Amino acid sequence: MRHNNKNKVIVKKMIKYCDKILEIKDKENLTKEKYMHSDVIQLAIDMCIFQLTELSLHLDDDFRIKHLDIPWAQIKGMRNIHAHEYDKIDRNIIWNTIDNDIKDLMNKLQKIL
Repeated sequence: MRHNNKNKVIVKKMIKYCDKILEIKDKENLTKEKYMHSDVIQLAIDMCIFQLTELSLHLDDDFRIKHLDIPWAQIKGMRNIHAHEYDKIDRNIIWNTIDNDIKDLMNKLQKIL
């Protein structure tokens, strides 16, 4: 039971960071071009992505196995790049994540709750 509560808290925090990314995208009327040319927006979104991906590492293995529709390996890979190889971030991949994947991830996480 304790693990379920821990995982639930983590999932809620992950949803919060997904929501922040989507909020930035919406408030800034973000396009790929605007994203590519704004260091401030990149830094804000990168921090949300890092927090989101870092949180995923604290979920129980059983929880991740139960929810294989979520791309845990890719999430971990993105975390590793943000944490250890920041200068190698591919902005096209991040934009694709913002534009195509974050909303889907948030919806999947919300269904878990």
